[in-house]
Amino acid sequence: MRFSLTKHNLSSFIQKLKELDYSKMWRVEVKEGKHSRSVDQNKYLWHIYRILGNHLGYENPEELHELLSYRFLREEKEIQGEKVIVITRTSTLNTKEFNDYIEQVKFFAYQYGCKLPNYEEI
Repeated sequence: MRFSLTKHNLSSFIQKLKELDYSKMWRVEVKEGKHSRSVDQNKYLWHIYRILGNHLGYENPEELHELLSYRFLREEKEIQGEKVIVITRTSTLNTKEFNDYIEQVKFFAYQYGCKLPNYEEI
């Protein structure tokens, strides 16, 4: 069972715990949750992808998304001694990480002479 606990649903959580089969052993892990990126953040990102894509000559914003994700969201990992590149998906970023990524995209655009609108300007 996964449960996002807030002060408003504590009693519901306690009820779910009471309903567990106590003939079995259970492990409960509590960790701080993080808000994932919002729909509005995602709309803004794709809006600026289209603007930047037009500026750079990319007709397909999906291609630009892949290129910029590779540039800014890649990390090197090791699998049985072999180095591999892993690209973090933007859908897995929390709101702060997503904002940081957007800022990297905007700075990249600026370096190529493309002024992108701020979120409030769209």
